[in-house]
Amino acid sequence: MKIEDLKEKLFMDNYMDIAIEEYLKFKGTKDYGEEYKKEVLSELNDYLKDKRIAGENVIEIVKYFQRKNPSKGSFVHWSNLDDLYKYAEEKPAEAAELFNYLYDDSVDLKDRVERFVNTAKNYNSSIKLGTPLFGYLLAGFSLEKYPLYRDQAFREFLNSFGINESLTEDVADKYSTYYEVCNILLDYFKEKKLYKKSRYVGCPGFHLLSYQLQGTVCKSKCKVSL
Repeated sequence: MKIEDLKEKLFMDNYMDIAIEEYLKFKGTKDYGEEYKKEVLSELNDYLKDKRIAGENVIEIVKYFQRKNPSKGSFVHWSNLDDLYKYAEEKPAEAAELFNYLYDDSVDLKDRVERFVNTAKNYNSSIKLGTPLFGYLLAGFSLEKYPLYRDQAFREFLNSFGINESLTEDVADKYSTYYEVCNILLDYFKEKKLYKKSRYVGCPGFHLLSYQLQGTVCKSKCKVSL
């Protein structure tokens, strides 16, 4: 689906406004419990800041991502990180180059993820590197720019707005589409002058908010009270 078509679907009624209102109320309650995400990702951002990724330290970097992935409310299944670790062990220079390319903001996002996946699969066709892994690796690099990804939540979010097209199973295409949706929501928050008010746990990383907003939209449309 084209971006303009997505925008039309997302804002054809007032459900987005309902979701935002409900989310902001929920965010102030004791049941919110999402602060840990900002804390973990902030630590990863600090760890990677100004770090030169090379074959000599790429295994250490993957290990750090493994340690920081929460056991409860994890960002990605452990098996994806385990496969990434084994790949880095076998091909450290290659893995380091892929990390550097993934974090190069001057290159198209879809191309960055696609190159990582395809190169790793040339090494091992059965390697498990799903979309949540790239959400984690990218948000771990910059939580202000990149969103965490959860497949079921994104599908429910689209379905709740009548966007029933099947999501591609292509990891790069799926994450880049998700990223575009997050930016559509970001633009809407700025237009409504809600950007500062809606910061995720006081953080300007709006994409973390959009990740949580998905469930709120579904609950609002289904008349489920938060």
